[in-house]
Amino acid sequence: MKKLLIFFSLFAICFAQKDVIKINYPNKNAKIISVNKPIYITGIINNTYVKELFANGKPVKIDKDGGFVIYDMPKILQEKDANNYYKAIYEFNIIKNDGEEIKYEHPIFIKYPKISWSDEKVQIENIIEPTGDVVIRKNDEFTLKFRATPNIDFWIEIDGIDKKFNVSRADFIDKHYWADIVFGEGFGTNKDTIDGLYFAKLKINNELDKVNIHICYKNEQIIERYTIKFKLTVIDKSNLFVIKSLKDKNDNPIIFRNAPGGGYKLFLLPNTKLNVIGKIGGWYKCELNDNLIGYVSESNSEILKNFDVFLPIHLNHIRLEEDNDFIYLKTDTPECLPYEVITFDNNVTIRLFNTINNIDFIRDLTYPSKLNYIVHSQEQNKITTINFRLKQKALWGYSVNFVDNVMIFKFRKPPTIEKGKIKNCIISIDPGHAPDPGAVGIYGLAEKEINLILSNQLKKMLEEKNIKVFITRTEIDKGPELRERKKIVNYFNPHISISIHNNAVPENVNPILNNGSSVYYYFNHSRKFAELIHSNFMKNLNLNNFGLFWDNLYMCRIPESVSVLVEPAFIMLPEQERLLRDKNFQNKIVKSIYDAIISYIMENAQ
Repeated sequence: MKKLLIFFSLFAICFAQKDVIKINYPNKNAKIISVNKPIYITGIINNTYVKELFANGKPVKIDKDGGFVIYDMPKILQEKDANNYYKAIYEFNIIKNDGEEIKYEHPIFIKYPKISWSDEKVQIENIIEPTGDVVIRKNDEFTLKFRATPNIDFWIEIDGIDKKFNVSRADFIDKHYWADIVFGEGFGTNKDTIDGLYFAKLKINNELDKVNIHICYKNEQIIERYTIKFKLTVIDKSNLFVIKSLKDKNDNPIIFRNAPGGGYKLFLLPNTKLNVIGKIGGWYKCELNDNLIGYVSESNSEILKNFDVFLPIHLNHIRLEEDNDFIYLKTDTPECLPYEVITFDNNVTIRLFNTINNIDFIRDLTYPSKLNYIVHSQEQNKITTINFRLKQKALWGYSVNFVDNVMIFKFRKPPTIEKGKIKNCIISIDPGHAPDPGAVGIYGLAEKEINLILSNQLKKMLEEKNIKVFITRTEIDKGPELRERKKIVNYFNPHISISIHNNAVPENVNPILNNGSSVYYYFNHSRKFAELIHSNFMKNLNLNNFGLFWDNLYMCRIPESVSVLVEPAFIMLPEQERLLRDKNFQNKIVKSIYDAIISYIMENAQ
């Protein structure tokens, strides 16, 4: 499954006569952080003795093998522990076949992030942004976000400035990650439970050196000031300093984000130089050109001494090369550049930032074999754009490297078809999880097990087609770490990479309504293949359409191949867990993926 969520499953289905109910998840007295939302409970009843089951007075649907899933609010008691977790219970009423009623209570502890605001004083609970000192240029803007007592008229004052800055009450945005930023990981939210959120957009035209920022309000006739612990510096210069990106210690991509801690904007190679125009907490604000900015983590960067500004690089020429497997576009440059690759079918756009386009020739001795056309332009100030169309029908992956003062863009050639047979095709299959079990069903089936079964079946079918197949793990209980799997996949150098999982949902999501088959991709050149698999799942599996998703999943972020992640079923639901144990259903999953692979190859091979 795409989120590491482990169900504490009890494998045994056989009960002693006295044991008529077992709760698998959550454990008794488990501590759960919630936002006034229901949570799900999974368990098994001994339906040899049980006729009906009620939870909190509501009837529960029981699977034929005794498994059940409910999604409901617990009964919250006033009792709480030293860490402000409230005791809560789920009340079960079990009606046995002989009419006897058994009552069972399952206790848990719940902590709500909602703050109980004091009636006696104004509370400023936490500063959401910034998370550290701020350095900006004159007339640049930064945002202050905080949580405090609701419905208070706040304003901002800054030392050295004779001005009050307005504070606005934040409109709630119902996004999955938004509450994570406010409260920490693991929260789902709704508008009724989030209050007291404020923000201010601050633009300063004075030079300042490490001054204080104050959140102010009027208490009756007295002005109260809350001084945040972070300092503000404003500098009258266009560029503060230059940084270079550092190789991530875990070999993860270096990410150029659209906001401090925000979404992905670009990926950076190690040693990419960037002009810094500000610093917001632990994030450098960097400029690609006059209109494009982004943020790089301080932990992935190094300030270059005696380097005031990184001047644009003049690009003079392009050369095109090829071998049996790849097409190469190369350009000489003394520095590793920020870049962006945009693909659509066989159309490719490369954007090279902080550059001046002086390209006057393109060297290619075998031009007709690779491309329909190639053009270049100065798209914007400091952005060189190279557009070209490949003669192949689709892009099968790409990579970017900087070696010996050369930026190398490498594009994967397709497999070949000879006399109706697939040639020179490599497939990588990643059975998700292990050594961690992944999600575990009510009856004990672990993701790591079924993912491997499906992967081996798919491997066998493809090899019967004389397709070369590699698999990232072969044992149920052993497997590489997630970050190692991408390395293994790229070592195989596949045309297509597939990561096979089965799904579950976070605690505050209703699995009774949110379940079914889904497929995930990240890079645009993988979308059509993802669509094929998803369409086959919908035709063959007869489960809900959970969705076709663009998603920032690690095993989807493999640009070197056509890369997808599949979640055929929800292993957390008893009826879908049982389907996953069924060989006929397994065959339907594998055949759906296999048919999509063959169809995609036949349509887009050379």
